[in-house]
Amino acid sequence: MKQILVTVPVEIGPVFASKYIYKRVTQGKGHAYSLSDYIYQSVGMSHKVEQDNHKGFDYRRLVSMMERHFHIERVSGITGLPTILNTQVGIIAASKYGKRNQYLRTGDAAAAITDGQKIV
Repeated sequence: MKQILVTVPVEIGPVFASKYIYKRVTQGKGHAYSLSDYIYQSVGMSHKVEQDNHKGFDYRRLVSMMERHFHIERVSGITGLPTILNTQVGIIAASKYGKRNQYLRTGDAAAAITDGQKIV
């Protein structure tokens, strides 16, 4: 079965807190976070922060959304450290729809449609 690899930034926890402070001190920029947003993001409660690009992003929500269509085989930090201490996380997944994979491998989208399969 074919797999996909998705890499996304870790924008929660101590990594977020460190990156945010570093950008503010060294570059004087970064997304505008209120004090409460900064605290929520730092303790992993990103659902309380309005998302705008990286602001409010939480890779765990992405994994939950992906689980609807994919078997999540692995979620881990890129460097081998615990995920929460990485700046990036890798998600390895495989489609839940074996027949769809068969059609997509052969490139025959028309056959998938006539067979009643939805291509997302």
